Amino acid sequence: MSISYKWTSSSIRKCFIDFFVKNHQHKLVPSSSVISSDPSLLFNNAGMNQFKDIFIGNISPNHPYYELRRAVSSQKCIRTGGKHNDLDVVGYDLTHHTFFEMLGNWSFNSYFKKEACTMAFELITKVYKLPLDKLIITYFAGDKTLSLPADEETKEIWLSLGFPQNRILPTNENFWEMGESGPCGVCSEIYFQLDPSTFSLEKCVEIWNIVFIQYYKDESGIVTKLPANHVDTGMGLERMASILNNVPSSYDTDLFQPLLTTISTMTKSRPYQGSLKDNLDIAYRVVADHSRMITISLSDDLKPGTKDTGRHFRQIFRKTFAHLIFDFGYKEPEKVLIELSKKVGNNLGDVYPEINLKMDRNLSVIAQESILATDIIEKATKLFNKIANQLDRIKQDCISGDAVFDLFLNGGASIFMINRMARNRNLKVDWEGFEKCFAKHKAKSAEGLEESRKNRKTIKHN
Repeated sequence: MSISYKWTSSSIRKCFIDFFVKNHQHKLVPSSSVISSDPSLLFNNAGMNQFKDIFIGNISPNHPYYELRRAVSSQKCIRTGGKHNDLDVVGYDLTHHTFFEMLGNWSFNSYFKKEACTMAFELITKVYKLPLDKLIITYFAGDKTLSLPADEETKEIWLSLGFPQNRILPTNENFWEMGESGPCGVCSEIYFQLDPSTFSLEKCVEIWNIVFIQYYKDESGIVTKLPANHVDTGMGLERMASILNNVPSSYDTDLFQPLLTTISTMTKSRPYQGSLKDNLDIAYRVVADHSRMITISLSDDLKPGTKDTGRHFRQIFRKTFAHLIFDFGYKEPEKVLIELSKKVGNNLGDVYPEINLKMDRNLSVIAQESILATDIIEKATKLFNKIANQLDRIKQDCISGDAVFDLFLNGGASIFMINRMARNRNLKVDWEGFEKCFAKHKAKSAEGLEESRKNRKTIKHN
């Protein structure tokens, strides 16, 4: 059954870009790859990443962005590690995603707080037509450890635009950092009130963050002033789609519904129901979300591997396959992921053409990863069942730390897989014992490395 949306994801994206290009002289800049060249980042996690050199005053005169003063983009973002990590939250709430699209506008020493807030106010209330009485604004409350005062200037700007004073709140969290070090600044966030009966940020969803890039934070945590003032904003397309269509979450929008329907149809499972407590609904959200992250990453030439980002990527592949096998009972998970990737291409291919240009190659990678993943899952399942059957015989319901560690080290089972298999057999897990075993293993490995280093040194001297 098709659903009619008042605002499609495409119309929201186009409206945002047109507003800044046509009304405010911004240049449309293509999204950068999700694979980061910045050693401080696992993935590109925000639209501002590709402009870092501009912010810190390190842009080369030969760079195409050297004379760029105003920009707008729809940036592909991934947050699965580092300072901004949503991986373990996905599926268990309705707002976070491993991959999402960040709609953003930037000023590079062109305009600052007043103009940025005024543009945001106009777009939110006049174009998207969100009611003022459902919006809450936050501003920086000050931070003694950073020696920064409260941002009263921004508060006064929002008041001058017509926001009621009781809807403009100071918070200690309104300081945005790209990573552990780098450009940063105070920010002002726009929230949408989900529950009209409760005036609380806990009952709201953040839809837009307006960051005033004024500082640079070094590795030691010291904050210094940048040579110029900049603006960096970010609006989550997925969250805005759910709000403009008055649906419970982004999983109920045109970005996710085709994926959830495909999962249900292929696995012959009951339809997605949107519950936060039901394990199958959690699995629906995880698989749908991860299929987008996997598709986008492959189209930007990331490969599953055994080191660093590639290893992290492979773990997400295996988690997705494990959900399909354990929660949906589907024995050929690559078939589902292949169809989901095609759906992602149908939905986002016009905006990010590299998705469909590389689709055939990407589907081949999915098939290859499935072979590796299903072999490991089969091996881990056999070892787990052996342990579980032994516990049944002696009438115990807790897997010892030693047994869990053996599953992890020799059986190839991830923490997620162990939890899922234990839940399916109604067994407890001695995670405290596992941590002790893991600590011993690390210490022994460190001793072995040190001994190997000494031996190499001795051989070299001889």
